[in-house]
Amino acid sequence: MAAGSNGRHLLLACGSNAAGQLGLGHCSDAHRLARCRLSRGRDDAENRHDGDDSEHFPPEGWKVQQLASGANHTIALLASSRDPQLKDLWFAGNTSLGQCGPPNINDACKHNFDEGSSAFFKVNWRQWLVEAGHGAAQADTYRPNFVGCGWNSTFIIFVHLREETDDLIVSLGSENDFNELGCGQTGAASRSVLTNTIRFLPIRAAILPELADNSEAFCLRIHSLVSGLRHALCHVSYVKSGGTQTCHKVIGWGAARHGQLSLASPQQDGGSRGASADKPKVQWLPKSILTLCTDGTESISISVAAGKRHSAVLIKRGGKHKLYLCGTAAKEAGDRVAESSILDVSCCWDTTVLLLSKGDGRRVLATGANSKGQLGNGTFNATGLDDALLPVDAITEHIACGSEHVVALLTERNHSRRRVVAWGWNEHGNLGQGDEEDRSLPQPILHDEEGQVTDVWAGCATTFLQVQLNQGDQSDEETVKACRTLPKVELHAHLNGSIRRSTLAELAKAAGLDDKAAHIANNDARTLSQMFAVFDVIHKSVRGKTNIMRVAREVLEDMEADSVAYVEIRTTPKAQPDHGLTEEDYCHAVLEGMEDYASSRARSKKRTVARLLLSIDRRAGRVAAKRCVELALQFRRRGVVGIDLSGDPSKGEWDEWKEALTTAKAAGLRVTLHAGELPDRDQEMQEMLDFRPDRFGHVCFISAENEQRLQELNIPVELCLTSNILSRSVARYDLHHCQSYLQRWQLGREGGGPILTSGPPSRPRFSVCTDDSAVFGSSLSEEYLIIKKTWPVLGMDDFRQFNLMALEDSFIEDGPDKAALLGRLLASA
Repeated sequence: MAAGSNGRHLLLACGSNAAGQLGLGHCSDAHRLARCRLSRGRDDAENRHDGDDSEHFPPEGWKVQQLASGANHTIALLASSRDPQLKDLWFAGNTSLGQCGPPNINDACKHNFDEGSSAFFKVNWRQWLVEAGHGAAQADTYRPNFVGCGWNSTFIIFVHLREETDDLIVSLGSENDFNELGCGQTGAASRSVLTNTIRFLPIRAAILPELADNSEAFCLRIHSLVSGLRHALCHVSYVKSGGTQTCHKVIGWGAARHGQLSLASPQQDGGSRGASADKPKVQWLPKSILTLCTDGTESISISVAAGKRHSAVLIKRGGKHKLYLCGTAAKEAGDRVAESSILDVSCCWDTTVLLLSKGDGRRVLATGANSKGQLGNGTFNATGLDDALLPVDAITEHIACGSEHVVALLTERNHSRRRVVAWGWNEHGNLGQGDEEDRSLPQPILHDEEGQVTDVWAGCATTFLQVQLNQGDQSDEETVKACRTLPKVELHAHLNGSIRRSTLAELAKAAGLDDKAAHIANNDARTLSQMFAVFDVIHKSVRGKTNIMRVAREVLEDMEADSVAYVEIRTTPKAQPDHGLTEEDYCHAVLEGMEDYASSRARSKKRTVARLLLSIDRRAGRVAAKRCVELALQFRRRGVVGIDLSGDPSKGEWDEWKEALTTAKAAGLRVTLHAGELPDRDQEMQEMLDFRPDRFGHVCFISAENEQRLQELNIPVELCLTSNILSRSVARYDLHHCQSYLQRWQLGREGGGPILTSGPPSRPRFSVCTDDSAVFGSSLSEEYLIIKKTWPVLGMDDFRQFNLMALEDSFIEDGPDKAALLGRLLASA
């Protein structure tokens, strides 16, 4: 979908956020993309949530031209959408080391400098120039034009509006052990002195020694800059006296002991470079490491990239391209590829990534470290130069390298839509997958915005995307917020399938298991039978009473965070003999975890009310089914309200569970059945309909005859959209059988108003559910957003009615809890 020509720009971010460097308004890591925010006041340094009234970043009428991110700070260069010459600088994250300049320069933002900021705030860059000796009038003749970040340093290129004056590089920060600030040896200068100092880098001084006449007049242009962990490079140019030649130089400074500032490629193209044999530990002053002179008629482009201990320079001169590589991670990639095909180069800390032309498409090659999957070739082994396995139906437009992950912006070959993929290190959620598992293959990064991705950036475990909203789509912000804050009812949530992903990673590691096998992503859909192997990993990870209680408690905490007012958790009682637990002990542990949550949130009006269903496993047989019902009856006074039949739908026969289910029903327990998960199960579905359960789950496959009967009986159905997509039961959201229920709902609504009580069969009863929110990576709020985007005719009033209907079809007993829930749902109208 093409972006509107004047649609607002939004910055989205995910990843490491301990100091608020993502600018999200809080200081917690983000495992999925979220909108960045504008600073609104002193409390921005504290944790804040999506319901806050702070505005989104960048401000309306502005777009991010460039962005750079260090260890715990981010700087964004903004350009006005109306006047591209109008620029500003915004900052988020830690400021304690001077990364944003002296704290006394902008009193209005002093709280941000003192504490850091978890949302983006504007800096007074003009005052920087005034404090450094430029008058106010002279400061107004400069504009910020490029930004870069080292680990705890910040660089800004300022260009002069008149050609006869040099461009400048401002260096900010207070750590300079390796001259990462580029200002030379600072000796005994304290960090507080460095923090309060504005520095201009002596770039002109790096050029003068190479001139035949040091008095030769020239004007310095600074085009770009890149910073690695502790060294930096910039591309500058100047016109030699007489105006017959333009000289381009790459200037470097900082850590140098690994040769990262000594170009090792054989001299070609008439270029000269600093001696590669000279590898000092630190390059204390900016130094010229490569020079190219042209006659002024040639087109030339220079790209610079820097890792932890290596550097790369790509020169495109006319039709000839040359790649220079230096440092410990450098490989002679140019010997393996046609250099004329190299379009761009970027560096992770110990990996080099190349973007190449290939026929009418593009190719991405990478070399170097691969322990986090940085090569994108499907392995975690160092394989040398290798292809990143990108989608074949799209063209790679741009690559951005973070510390140990890579982000790529792709355009589909029909040019109708852009998308983003990422791979590599993911410890802080910087791949936007909802978890912390590294990926060795490119994974799509999904976002909720209706618009076109225009830019991507990557930093130290951080990822940023800029989206230009389609015209008229700005109202989506309100829809997202409304879905997230809407009090909701969840009737189909498996306990272990809803485990917090970070908890699963921790428990799986302790058990010596690979928790990556317990997640299913959009490009990793599996057959239903294959999917059940996922749960084996979770069951083997969640061992012992303490961990069972923890998972139960955390699932309810996460439900509350998603504004779920009521949930029915379901789980199969499983003995753990190695931990001394019987099936009865397991039930005790789950209920204790739920009770711990309830007692800790007893006074909260936003707490999630929960009840428990015990699940009969289709694979377990007749005796286990009977035992499950006995346990449900034993614990019904502690919140067990029903029985669920679930498990691998290819296993077992109806007669194995019928007796136990009949006993449960006769004893007053409510019953829900997983049904219609596989095709060609008409006889089983017919027998289930004869049983007349209180609810069905899924019902993806059903014959016309059984469908007619289901409508006549008007038995509520629990609809799990994303679960059905990723288990390959349904191909696409717009083909989901949810559509028939929504169509009938709409007809019933138009013909007879809201549906809150049982009515004629034309008015269906259903609930929107997640099934396994952790396994499938979709919260209940996200399920409602999917429905809204797929069937936009539905609105928030419909969603409120869905939840009122779900509460009516729930198994909760009549009493104070149910009355309070009804009041909460009605109050949201």
